[in-house]
Amino acid sequence: MTSDKLEKLIDEHLHPEKYDVADQKESLCEMFQRYVNGWLDTGVIGLGRKKHYDVVIRELNRFFIINGIDGEPVEVFNKDMILKFREFLRIEHTLVDKYPGLYVDMNNRNRPSKERSQNTIAEKLLLIQAFMVELERNDVIPVSPFRKIGKEKEAIMKQQYDEPAFLTKAEFNAILVKDCPDSLQRVKDIFIVQCCFGCRVGDFRRFTFDNIGIEEGIPYIHYLPQKTHRDGLIRTEIRTPIIRIAYDIIMKYKGKLSKNALLPFYPDGNGETGYNYQIKKLLEYYGIERKIAIFNTSLSTNEYKPIYEIASSKLARKTHVDLMNKVQIDKYAAGLHAKNSSAVNRYTNMGLKERFILMCAAFGCEGYNV
Repeated sequence: MTSDKLEKLIDEHLHPEKYDVADQKESLCEMFQRYVNGWLDTGVIGLGRKKHYDVVIRELNRFFIINGIDGEPVEVFNKDMILKFREFLRIEHTLVDKYPGLYVDMNNRNRPSKERSQNTIAEKLLLIQAFMVELERNDVIPVSPFRKIGKEKEAIMKQQYDEPAFLTKAEFNAILVKDCPDSLQRVKDIFIVQCCFGCRVGDFRRFTFDNIGIEEGIPYIHYLPQKTHRDGLIRTEIRTPIIRIAYDIIMKYKGKLSKNALLPFYPDGNGETGYNYQIKKLLEYYGIERKIAIFNTSLSTNEYKPIYEIASSKLARKTHVDLMNKVQIDKYAAGLHAKNSSAVNRYTNMGLKERFILMCAAFGCEGYNV
């Protein structure tokens, strides 16, 4: 591909209004975006999930432009192109300086700066696979190109996760009972409540006081889990008792926040104003430095980092699960998973009152009524 053609492709990407594309067949990326927008409009996916799809579409755009095939229809996306795109995702950080025009509108945090991990690449390929499966189902393409990868598929789509990191009860209690600076009080309140609820952050930040119910004097939070609901896996409301620790924090904010929000949630993003960043600062302040094994894919060995360095909203969920397991091994009864869930097969048919008693025991607090 000549430099003149590359410059033209980049200019078309940045300034599409300058080019007449009325007679062109819909490109793969245009079709992908149309489908994703439709999934959002019909409630198949949530806004958070859509952002992940949008990122992948932009990455595909850059891949096509750099390879001189921008604007091609979906039929060109075959097995070989999947493998090439996988390699592009891995080494894209080395292309930023070579093709600066494609990255000029990206901030430093989003601009590729290091090799993507196997898990990250696999997650992105799974999003494209979901799109291709939908096209196959709708007879837009005869068969998904992912079906033709064969034995290679297991390797390129495999995701490997480290052992789940969680706070011990002593570490959680240290955060709970010890004071912190005013600058960390907001994240402390939010993090403690999420540990008590054990829900995903996507559900958590949507909670308002309308999500609170009361049964036999026991307050509980009820909601449809966004991730499993959108995938059609569960349509039953989750009902999680609100133990005293969480209730006292929540009531501090009643009537003080816009849109009846349950807590002063952080917006999306992991920058210095983001929830995950603030969790790291909170744990660092409390001196929670226990080392956690993190697998380094480049070196094929474990690295050991202080838990505050890798902390995120997932830590709250894992902490909840671990504390509950310590009370009743293999009988996870807080109601966060469907019966026979493949994620955590520890659901029982206990009533709300029994789950409330179990949670109070797990977190070491007294029962109460409202």
